Amino acid sequence: MEVVDTNNLEDIEAQILSQEQVECPVVHHFGPGVYMREALFPAGSLGIGHKHKHAHMCMLLRGKLAMLVDDEIIILEAPYIYTAPPGRKMWYAIEDSSFLNILPTEETDLLKIEEQFVEKSDTYLEHEELSAKFIAAVNKEPEQ
Repeated sequence: MEVVDTNNLEDIEAQILSQEQVECPVVHHFGPGVYMREALFPAGSLGIGHKHKHAHMCMLLRGKLAMLVDDEIIILEAPYIYTAPPGRKMWYAIEDSSFLNILPTEETDLLKIEEQFVEKSDTYLEHEELSAKFIAAVNKEPEQ
């Protein structure tokens, strides 16, 4: 059953970014030749990840997610391990969940890891820039 056309993810992302954001804490794990990014998704949250440039391993450590894969929705229940293809992931957390992206790298600088493995959408970059400008304006010292 095709529910979402993955060609329209940027439109969906714009709608999601226009809503109040839910806190999804991220924990970074480093080991020899590996970086693991653990994201904690509260039940009821909906999200879209950045576009991954390469296939990589993923693990659902805890919980239950509905994941959009190749224009189809699949239900993942922990524990679940799979190889994600290049591209974006869209998910809905049916239960509180803990999800790992596992990337092969010796790098420990998070910005360099992002540059190496993900591509941020224009929609996200515009949202990030506008948010930063707004926060800077709010925090600016009033002129005397």
